Amino acid sequence: MKIINFSVAQSKIYALLFLFLVIALGSTGAWAKNGVPDAGQKSATFEINKDTLKAKIGAINTREGIDEAMKSKLLSIYQAAVDNLANVEKFKAQTADFKEAVKQAPEQTKKLQKEIEQSLLKVSKQKLEDFNRIPVEELEQRLIIEKGKISNIDEQLKKLENELALQNNRPQLIREETVAAQQDMEAAQKKLQAPIGKADAKLEFEARQAQLNTLIDSRTAELKMLDVEAISNPARVELLKPHCYRHRKSYFKSAAAGSKADAGCSQSGGESDFG
Repeated sequence: MKIINFSVAQSKIYALLFLFLVIALGSTGAWAKNGVPDAGQKSATFEINKDTLKAKIGAINTREGIDEAMKSKLLSIYQAAVDNLANVEKFKAQTADFKEAVKQAPEQTKKLQKEIEQSLLKVSKQKLEDFNRIPVEELEQRLIIEKGKISNIDEQLKKLENELALQNNRPQLIREETVAAQQDMEAAQKKLQAPIGKADAKLEFEARQAQLNTLIDSRTAELKMLDVEAISNPARVELLKPHCYRHRKSYFKSAAAGSKADAGCSQSGGESDFG
């Protein structure tokens, strides 16, 4: 099978992708600020972080004189705020991974392509074995080994092919997830700006403010992550392709070796069970 060498044009494309990432990240902060108007936004009545939210949850759990239904409602709201903060950290970590992929994937892809070319060259120079001169016991042992290799490679190959299919579909999903995140941000912003209803007691008001503010933070981090993922997607797809190709080569190599060992066993009167 012909191996596609990386051209100068591809190197320029990756360089342009990295430059676009730098520009996009520089403008993401301004976009997020402009995309979420803060006029009239009500700030939470306390500093929102993991510790203060846990303290609120603890205080509600031990507080007396609160209706059980209200207590359950408040705990649920504060837990949603805690989850939002956890999502912020998760999205930041994913953003860092995608940034790294933009820088590292092109070089890793070239390295894999070179390894594949060297492997093909090595195979082309190998001499064919005379299986008639190999003892049946050794052939049977080889057969067992190759069958184990095939099973392992097949499992890895399926995972890689599934990941490749997933990444090929990600651009459309990224667009859909971006729209959903923007809508969530807008809805949370409107709720923050809405007048306080009579039914909104102080405890529930504080909880809602924390939940809505952390939701906006979470969606802002998600949108930044999706921006970088979209930029890094082509490079990550190109990296998966040689991985899949190399595993396919290994699969067929083991299958061929197993078939030869099986044929050798048959000719020598041994047991044949490959396939």
